[in-house]
Amino acid sequence: MKILFVMRHGGYVRNYEGVLRQLAAEGHRVHIAVELDRNKMGEDIVGQNLAREVPAVTMGRAPVPEDGVWSRAARVDRLLIDFLRYTHPQYKAATGLRTRAERTVPRTFRPFLHLVQRFGAAGGALVTGVLRDLESVIPLSVDVTEFLRSQAPDVVLVTPLVDPGSIQVDYIKSARALGIPVALAVASWDNLTNKGAIRVVPDKVFVWNAAQIEEAVTLHGVPRDRVVATGAQIFDHWFSWKPSRTREQFCETMGLDPSRPIILYLGSSSFIAPNEAGFGLRWLSALRSSADEVVAGANILIRPHPSNATQWAGLDLEQWPRTSLWPPAGADFFAPEFKHDFFDSLYFSTAVVGVNTSAQIEAAIVGRIVCTVTSSDFTHSQGGTLHFHHLVNGGLVEIARDLNEHAAHLGVMLRGGGEQAERSRRFVEYFVRPFGIDQPATPRLAAAIVDLGSHPVAKDNPDTAVTRLARQLLYPLAWFVADMPDRRPWWVYVLMRPPLFLFVQAWALPYRLRNAALAVPRLSKSWAREAEKSTRRFVLDPWKEGVKRVRNRSRYLVHRVRVNTRVIGARVLRLLTR
Repeated sequence: MKILFVMRHGGYVRNYEGVLRQLAAEGHRVHIAVELDRNKMGEDIVGQNLAREVPAVTMGRAPVPEDGVWSRAARVDRLLIDFLRYTHPQYKAATGLRTRAERTVPRTFRPFLHLVQRFGAAGGALVTGVLRDLESVIPLSVDVTEFLRSQAPDVVLVTPLVDPGSIQVDYIKSARALGIPVALAVASWDNLTNKGAIRVVPDKVFVWNAAQIEEAVTLHGVPRDRVVATGAQIFDHWFSWKPSRTREQFCETMGLDPSRPIILYLGSSSFIAPNEAGFGLRWLSALRSSADEVVAGANILIRPHPSNATQWAGLDLEQWPRTSLWPPAGADFFAPEFKHDFFDSLYFSTAVVGVNTSAQIEAAIVGRIVCTVTSSDFTHSQGGTLHFHHLVNGGLVEIARDLNEHAAHLGVMLRGGGEQAERSRRFVEYFVRPFGIDQPATPRLAAAIVDLGSHPVAKDNPDTAVTRLARQLLYPLAWFVADMPDRRPWWVYVLMRPPLFLFVQAWALPYRLRNAALAVPRLSKSWAREAEKSTRRFVLDPWKEGVKRVRNRSRYLVHRVRVNTRVIGARVLRLLTR
C-alpha cells in the first residue's frame, strides 16, 4: 500500500526509521512529506540517507496551506485551544507550560484568555468546545486536499500534530473528507502532556503505553477505542546494542580514571533547564566537596543535550580533576559515533544524574536508575510537568531534597545499589515495552499502520448545508480575527485612547493660553519694528523698492510658466505613449 507520512521537519524520521524500513521491507511504499526544510542541527540527514538507501521510501516538502482569511483564523482558533487545555485541573502547577502556551497566542487575544481562566476548568472546557465547533466550520485547505489527491495514499500519518497552531489539522480534515484513514503517531513521551491539543480527532492515535492511553483520553478527549498502544519503537535498537570498546579505552578517550566509578550527568533541553550550566557548577562543587570520599573522588562525565549544548561550551572544568564534558563543542550530534558514545557512556557509568530528559529512559534500558535533586531552577520542569511523574511513579528516579541528600544517594549507587537493575527493568516493562521486555515495538507499530490502511473509512462531508450557512454567517468574524493586528487590544483604541487624548488636551489648555498671553507683547514689539523698517525703506527709496518688487514678481511668473509647461508636456507625452 501507499503510506503518506506528514512530519513537522525531517528530524522526526529518526523516531520512526525502523518502522519505515520495515514497511518498505514488507513491500509498502512510503512518502515522507516535511513541512519545514529545517536543518539547523542536521536533523534531516537521517531521512535523506533513508531515502537514498531504500528505494521504496521517498522524501519531499509538504504543501503549506494557502494564506487567507480562514487559514489565519484557523491558526488563532487552534492557538486558543492549545492554551485553554492548561486550564485542566491536572495543570494547576504547570505555570511554565501555561506561560509558554500563552506566548504563542497573539497579544490581542490574551485578555480574553485571562477572562476565561477566571472561570476555571469549567469555563475553559466550555470555550474549548465552542472553538472546536468553529474548527468544523473552517473550510478545507485547497492545497492540502489537492496534495492528498495527487499522492493517492492508502493511509495518512501525521506527527507530532500537537505543535502550537499546527497545520497538520488540515491534513486530518482533508483525509477524512477524501475517505483516507488517518492516524497520529505520538512522537515522544511528553507530546501529549506539554504541547498543544489534538483539535480534530483522527481515526487512530498510536501511543507507547497505558499511561499515554489515559493522557489521550482524559487530556485530549480521544475516544478510548481509537487509541492503540504499540510500545516505544524509538528505543528498540537500544535492547540489542553492545559497547563499542572496553572500559579502559572509553576512559582514555574521555580523559577519566578507569579505576574509579563514573557519575554520568545527562543534560536536558533549554525549556526544561534554561540555566543548566549554572546549576552544573554548583552540582560539581557539592560533589567534589562531599564528605563521602567515593563520591568526591569519582569520575564525572557531563553530556549536554544536543539542543542545549551552547551554554556548557564556556564551562571551565580545569579546577576539577577526573571531570570531562563530552562530546566537545562543535560535535555532530547526528553522526553515527555520537550514538555509540552515548550508549558507552550509559553502559560504563555507575550512577546517572539528570533533571528531566528522555535520555533517562535510555538509562533505564541499560539497567540504571537516575538520581536527581529538586531545585528552584527546575520547579517549572519537574513538578510543573506531567511527563516527569512517569519517571517518578515508575520508580526510575531517586529524588533528593538538596545536594547533600543527593550526594548520599550517589554514594549508595557507587557502592553497588543492588536494586538498580530491577527498578529499571520494571520501568521499562511499564513504559517502553508494555507487551514484554523481549517484545519490540517496531513490528507492532508497522502492523497497526497496515491494519489501519486495510480498513476503509466513510467519507466525512465538511460542506453540509448547515456548515455552509454557518460559514457565511461567521465569515465577518473570521475576517475580523484574521486581520486583527497583533498589537494592543481593540478596546485600547476604542475605549481608552479617545478619553485619554481629551484629558491631556484639557490639562494642557491653561498652559497654552498662558504662553499665548505672554507671547502677545513680544509679537506686538516685533510687528512694530518690522512696520517701521518697511515704512523707512518705502519713504527713502520708493522707486528702488518698486523696481525690485516688479523684477522679483516677473522672475517668479516666468519660473511658474516654465514649470507648468514641463508638467503639461509630460502629461501629453504619457497620453500619447499609452
